[in-house]
Amino acid sequence: MAGILSLKPEDEKSLHPEALKWFNARRDEIQFEAPLEELSDDDLNTFLLDDEKREFIRYKDEVVRGLVTCINMDEALHDPVANAIIGLRLVKFQVNSLLPMHRIGLLLKNAHQHKIAKAKQEQRERDEEDKRSREQAEAERRRKEEEERWQAARKAVSPPLTDAKIYLNDEEYDKFIQAALEAIEVYLEKGEDYLDDVRTFDYRRYLKNINGRKEKEGQKIAAKLAAQEYNQRLNKEKVRLKALLCPNRKDHESYFKKQIKDRRYTGQSFAQYLSSEEEQDFDKTIVDISRKKLDEIVSSDFRPFIDSKCWRSYFLLPSAEYNLEGVPCLDFMFDVFAVVETRVWLKPGQKNFGDYIFDLPWREEKGYSVLLQEPEFLGYHYLVLAPEDLGGYVFWQSIPLLLLRGLFGGEAKPNGTTISAASDGVTTYKIPKFKEQATIPDSFASYLRNIGNIDEMVSMGIMTGKVASVAKNELAELKIEHESLALEEKTKGKDTKKAKAFQLFSEEKGPSSPEVKALGLHKSTRFKYYNQYLAVHKL
Repeated sequence: MAGILSLKPEDEKSLHPEALKWFNARRDEIQFEAPLEELSDDDLNTFLLDDEKREFIRYKDEVVRGLVTCINMDEALHDPVANAIIGLRLVKFQVNSLLPMHRIGLLLKNAHQHKIAKAKQEQRERDEEDKRSREQAEAERRRKEEEERWQAARKAVSPPLTDAKIYLNDEEYDKFIQAALEAIEVYLEKGEDYLDDVRTFDYRRYLKNINGRKEKEGQKIAAKLAAQEYNQRLNKEKVRLKALLCPNRKDHESYFKKQIKDRRYTGQSFAQYLSSEEEQDFDKTIVDISRKKLDEIVSSDFRPFIDSKCWRSYFLLPSAEYNLEGVPCLDFMFDVFAVVETRVWLKPGQKNFGDYIFDLPWREEKGYSVLLQEPEFLGYHYLVLAPEDLGGYVFWQSIPLLLLRGLFGGEAKPNGTTISAASDGVTTYKIPKFKEQATIPDSFASYLRNIGNIDEMVSMGIMTGKVASVAKNELAELKIEHESLALEEKTKGKDTKKAKAFQLFSEEKGPSSPEVKALGLHKSTRFKYYNQYLAVHKL
């Protein structure tokens, strides 16, 4: 079944018409007592007892089994015997299903009645709740109306409770409260003329005492209130700053890498390449920028109570341009970045309010004002300053392409270069026709080795494609020139060794003599030169 006592369309088509008619008639009878469209399986689970649920399922299964016997029975309608069998099946189905359908109807009716009863009960409860709510609302309205009337009178009378607490002792204050309550009640009776009533005599007397004492200490209290108000704002400023600042110190290298996202940075800062004069100039700029940034986040009114100290780490990212310095070179410059760490404290101090000086800040702890004695650390503020902020563009040095090619390959002494000096971390090279010497720190040599080639320098943003094209053309010419020189040196070397061999042969040294072997010639070459010498000597 598709629903409660509902057949699927395909089941209705396959069911014998008489069986379907009988089933629908019983269903209509049940529908009359218990509207099936108002019931669901959840309703049956809710409103039937466990025994009734099992009974419902059992009877429904019996009806289903009976319906199954009435499926596809129209194929042999012209056969009298088959027709009789069909008739018997229909009768049997109707007889066997009569009681189950009746019980199903009772169970559904019972569930429907329970559902209606529950709905009525819930409606009654809602009605009662609405009634209670209305009654409570009315009572609250009356109470609120009375309260508002009393509050309006209190506001009109406006007894100076704060001033009374300040200027009256405890006994006077208690009596003043009673007098103020009496004055409010008189106001409710007489309105604006309440002060003319004799019952407000005590209230008027206490008002006079309060105003007299307040006048004497007016300036002091005004200053104190101003200090309190300022202190409250200062403490709020402290909370705001702590939320704005970083509570934990950041690693400068990691912070720089995350913020800058520049492929030129591979973990080496090259900060050691800055001269002390350059550092001093940049430090002055950083201090000024840091102070201005701090002024942007700290209200000027509270600046005297905020202290700060600046730390910085420099990060130099290289860039390169082509230049001819006797030989083809790349001029290396550095874009100077800086991570600026500003540590911020709240410090104790003093501030004038009128003619009075107050120590600030303080906080309330268990009813007592606790003055700040030592600077309180608030947090870290971080900046990444770019070259345009610092004016930080620094020329470093020119490196010949001949040397650069070798450094790309990790060569300690590239061909065509001479090491003029070396120490733990720095190597100085001489290159023919290069006006200066190239001093290469090991850290930068490692940086170049990791880059590996000109194209990768372009990819990292160290140089432009145009500069790279010029550099690669020059490197290609250097390679051809180097190969030619190497071949010439090799030929010249062979001729020199041959002449030395002939000289030794003239001194009656044979091709197997130690002196001839020391020339480093192959055995076949030594004997070839010896035969040539003999041939010339005989002539």
